[in-house]
Amino acid sequence: MMPTAQTGSAATARAGARLDTAALVAVAVILIGWFALSTLVTEFAGFRQGFPFYEMWALVKNPARLFTGIGADHLQLAVFGLLCIGALVGVFAPYRYPQRAAVLAYLIPLALMIACGILLYARASSDYLADDGRYGSLGSQVVHWANSAANRLGHAAARRVSIGLGGYLSFAASLFLAARGVLKYRRA
Repeated sequence: MMPTAQTGSAATARAGARLDTAALVAVAVILIGWFALSTLVTEFAGFRQGFPFYEMWALVKNPARLFTGIGADHLQLAVFGLLCIGALVGVFAPYRYPQRAAVLAYLIPLALMIACGILLYARASSDYLADDGRYGSLGSQVVHWANSAANRLGHAAARRVSIGLGGYLSFAASLFLAARGVLKYRRA
């Protein structure tokens, strides 16, 4: 006798029974941290401005926006917001794909946060003007001076940027999720 295929509701009920409640709570905390709370906070000249994680790509592209605001680049925000949602949905890959390595999808939110942090740091601390030698020695000195002045100003401004509650919560939940994924991978 051939085994019959499970009905959709029976398969859904079985998957729901195996659903990792702790992972679900961690994803909910990350979702709140990324979309409802500020990941980075800028306090400058009496103004306080918060940036949720889904605005991170706009900040990576132009770190000066930490002080000027994001602006109206809604398409860019929507695309990165969808990437963030995709990273969170990816956590549920083990429930769709039974391969052992699927639990490593628990690492995706942490990897995204670390990658954005590294990219933002690299962009914010790089030279503002490139010296390719075509301006001669006087031009190179002016470019060097301008970069030096901009870096000093950037270091002073960086002291006005801090990590917000959303950054702390989502990073802690991402660490928890990543550790849980690695433990599940090792046990499988």
